[in-house]
Amino acid sequence: MTAGACGKLARRGIRDLAAFAALPPDDPAYEEHQALKAGRAILRHRAEALAQGRTIGVPDRAGTSAVLPKWADARVAFSVDYDVASGLTFAFGYKLLILSGGVAAETREAVEIVGSKSVAEERRVFAALMARLQTDLLDAERIILEGRERALGRAAKEKAKRQPPTVQFYIWDRNSFEHLSRLMGRHLEAVREPDAEGVTASPMSWIFPAAQLLKDARNISRNSPVTIVAEAVRLMAVDIPHHYSILEVAARYQMVGIVKLAKATRRFPVSNLFKDPLSDQVPSERGLEVWSGSRLVETMGRDAHAAKLRQTVAIKLDAMLSIVRRLTDDLDETLSSQAPTIRSIMHDQARLDGVSDDGQILRHHARLMKAAEALDVDLAMAMPPQEREARYRSMRLLRRLSAEEAAEFLVGAGVAPAPRIHVFEFRASSLEAKIKVGDFNLSLMPEDSLRLQHATLRMLKRDHPELSKRIKDDFVRDSRRIRENCPVTVLALDRIARLVAVEDDEGLPTLFHELGIWSLDFDGAAGPGGILDPISRDFFVAPRLEPALRSYGVPPLSVSRPLFARGVSNVALRRSARSGGSVPAERFVWDADRLAEEPSGRSGAEALAVLERIGRSLTPRQADAVSRAVGRRLSLLWGPPGTGKSRTAVSLLIALLAVSRGRKLRIAVTGPTWVAIENVAAELPEAFAKAGIGPVRHVRLASSRASAAGVHENLRDHILAPSGAKDDKATKDLLGVLQARSEHVVLSGTAEQLARLVKIASEDKEAPRAPLVDFMLVDEASQMDVAHAVVAFTALAEDACLTVVGDDLQMPPIHPVEPPEGGAHLVGSVYDFYRLYRSGHPGGGIGPTMLDVNYRSNAEIVDFFRNAGYGRDLRAAHPGLRIDLRPPATAESAPSRALEAILDPGEPLVAIVHEDVFSSQRNEAEADLVSAMVAALYGRLGSLERTGEILDEAAFFREGVGVVTPHRAQQAAILERLGARLPPEVDRESMTAAVDTVERFQGQQKAVMVASFGIGDADQIAAEEEFLFSLNRFNVIASRARAKLVVVMSRSLADHLPRDLAVLRGSRLLKGFVGRHLPSVAYARIPGLGRCEIRRAGPKPHPEFVHPAPAVAAE
Repeated sequence: MTAGACGKLARRGIRDLAAFAALPPDDPAYEEHQALKAGRAILRHRAEALAQGRTIGVPDRAGTSAVLPKWADARVAFSVDYDVASGLTFAFGYKLLILSGGVAAETREAVEIVGSKSVAEERRVFAALMARLQTDLLDAERIILEGRERALGRAAKEKAKRQPPTVQFYIWDRNSFEHLSRLMGRHLEAVREPDAEGVTASPMSWIFPAAQLLKDARNISRNSPVTIVAEAVRLMAVDIPHHYSILEVAARYQMVGIVKLAKATRRFPVSNLFKDPLSDQVPSERGLEVWSGSRLVETMGRDAHAAKLRQTVAIKLDAMLSIVRRLTDDLDETLSSQAPTIRSIMHDQARLDGVSDDGQILRHHARLMKAAEALDVDLAMAMPPQEREARYRSMRLLRRLSAEEAAEFLVGAGVAPAPRIHVFEFRASSLEAKIKVGDFNLSLMPEDSLRLQHATLRMLKRDHPELSKRIKDDFVRDSRRIRENCPVTVLALDRIARLVAVEDDEGLPTLFHELGIWSLDFDGAAGPGGILDPISRDFFVAPRLEPALRSYGVPPLSVSRPLFARGVSNVALRRSARSGGSVPAERFVWDADRLAEEPSGRSGAEALAVLERIGRSLTPRQADAVSRAVGRRLSLLWGPPGTGKSRTAVSLLIALLAVSRGRKLRIAVTGPTWVAIENVAAELPEAFAKAGIGPVRHVRLASSRASAAGVHENLRDHILAPSGAKDDKATKDLLGVLQARSEHVVLSGTAEQLARLVKIASEDKEAPRAPLVDFMLVDEASQMDVAHAVVAFTALAEDACLTVVGDDLQMPPIHPVEPPEGGAHLVGSVYDFYRLYRSGHPGGGIGPTMLDVNYRSNAEIVDFFRNAGYGRDLRAAHPGLRIDLRPPATAESAPSRALEAILDPGEPLVAIVHEDVFSSQRNEAEADLVSAMVAALYGRLGSLERTGEILDEAAFFREGVGVVTPHRAQQAAILERLGARLPPEVDRESMTAAVDTVERFQGQQKAVMVASFGIGDADQIAAEEEFLFSLNRFNVIASRARAKLVVVMSRSLADHLPRDLAVLRGSRLLKGFVGRHLPSVAYARIPGLGRCEIRRAGPKPHPEFVHPAPAVAAE
């Protein structure tokens, strides 16, 4: 357990194994810490195993493994031992177990010692071992097929076609796997070098992918060829303290109940000199002795020492296969992953016909991201329901409301009741679930039917013939797992009343209930309830990206000016001089550097003159950005926070229409989210009218499911949901206008929605492309990845122009897998794609125009966040901006002196640093402090826009206060306390929206921003250091504040030294805030947090509450 979890238990008097083992699974102690809450299914059993000195194995309700297959015909255990100091390897080994007819047909084993401490020797041994392993695997395929033929005769050939021989690689721990990947990067050329017969071991490079390679999407899935065995061992409770080592687990887990423990231990005998009790590596000293000798080598003899090392590696391999065999037996029916075929891992990924090599790699990357998302869901679904809930992945349901109760709730939420809409009460422990209104990637199932979740609909039809009568056969749908066939959309959510309304999208959960396959009328208070779980569905790669890439084809520039290095991906590339025809979007991908210098045919000077004539003022930098965007085919605008990106973008679009010289322009405004798009699009109707520009047709694209309530009020009269149906007259009318260029048109939509419109307009539905847009504006482009931009570009017309607006110091696109080294900008944000365009070539990169005047924040806040990388050019337009904080109404309502000092308008930047060392993702005392701050502001905080006006209950959270926290648990804790502290007339919906995670705050601004980190456990901080210390993340937090920023954090977080160099460099912004930027320190005792540092920029401590003595930890 983490130190924080142990500390929380100790506070409750639980200080030894016996006490912990006796703790009931529903004891409130488990709610004290995230690690306890999530691990309650296994931690108690581990304590019991240690206290009683017995092995329990896999306890009931511990979950299962998402990546351990039930069966593999060929099983490879792989071991690697290396010197920690130098990173050089001194021993490799693998054991291949070949099974045919359910029994071991043959084994192949190789253990190699690296005889000298040199990269060259390591390269020679590693490359030879990879080639040998590949040969052994091909032999294994032949042996398995021959064995089947002997056993089955002719039927074996048919079985070989249906079920080719499979393989699974077993690596003990993540450190070993990562070291093998580093080795592959170090020796990639040697591994890929053909032998005398022209055979290369290149396929092995995708099993252990190097950092410079784009991982194979097939290998990032529940059907991955690699299983990290130690991650499956987490399910076990064994009588082993501290560290579950491979040898100890194999001895106790494999043989308990069959022979005595002493005899079991002798099955895997390894000398203490060759093992480390807290690691699974052979000690580095043994490797150094191989390379340089020692007294032990002299005593044993060099050959005997090497033989002992080889024997140790071989025993570890046997131990690993032994553990795997027992694990698969114990988990058996719960295992759902399938081992890949030997043939598949030896072959490259399939190519998308008619697409350029760069297009293949973009698709490969997008498929990889989707595979990683699906694997993340599968890993969560391998956990028991209570752990999924504890990790905020799932919402557990208590009961379905009656029709009368449901109708009352739905009417109050503005939702019309319908047969497929269900309202459930959910557990209090699910308050923090990562679920919100509008979510549609969720499934609904009763918990007592979760055994069906991995079954397919086809299997269920076979068992329930009445289903076939109600559901038509559909190969794709019938092949999907039941959980994926039960999607629901969240229509309403009340966390205070603990009610959630969902719509059964495809009708199966409701139908299963009607047919008695399961019941939605569960009673979770008395037994199993229901559960809303995440699912992963593809709405982008196959339906949008692949058709878009086919529409590009293989244009000439993709051949003459490729972007990606050959060999970065294992897609079957066929780079050659052959190409197809040009397409309008081609140059925006492969010729952007030249396009950025190419005139558009419009005059930037004329555009600025028009804006000046209509009284639309701009700063010099804004004017420069508008002039360049009007006058060039491609421009890049760098908009730091609060610098008027939206105003500049609106001015640009006004200018474009004003200088169009009678030509009707077709403009598209797009971005990664509707918040980004509507920041610009919602201003256009009024801005055009004021400028005397028109008529302009505004079209706000939407999906058929979209509700007008979620659309900005300025755009609600312009919503269009293109369907392509014969009776869709509105879409036909729009396309007629766009194709005839008969009106000025502004389309607002995501990349997916633009692509849908393009598909309707295109004659070729498999490779849709339509010249619908003359000018495209991409806002918040630092959050939009290249793949989505490529999809949006299919709407561009010949001679179209593009302006990309972004800030690379804000949050990037969320990509769960690291890009290949040197290729982050080619698959990351489209803003970085252009900013670093061909950066490895002379003159690479497209220079952005940086806006330099911040209109949002005061000088102190701007001075701080420009340390993120904006430089000294950035300045505040309102340097003296301060919060307007009125005196308390009565002396009784006055907050403490410490709170008043924290909220002092004269101190725009404040940090509160406390000594908590136990909290994980939720700190109750921090939540109390934050809610007290917000309550002290309520009714006293004045508007920064409307001088003299106190913010009322509707505006207080909308423009006055925002609270940001990295974790949902802390968000829930703060909302609970705010709900209790603030009067009932406060708008609960705006309050909930104003307390959120960083990602949801991008694009917003508040007079006062409060950040609550809620974490003090050093082990938990270390596990999350990349997330917690992200420079971009803290930059977003700081730059949302207009007049005051208050940060609450633990001293253990402030002092943590990240292990990763890149994370350490990025931590400078957060560490600098609580360090050199706020040098004035005073101390105050805060309830629940003890004595805290109050850090400010002011030169003197606050006289009314300071304690100059050093801070001490709270009792």
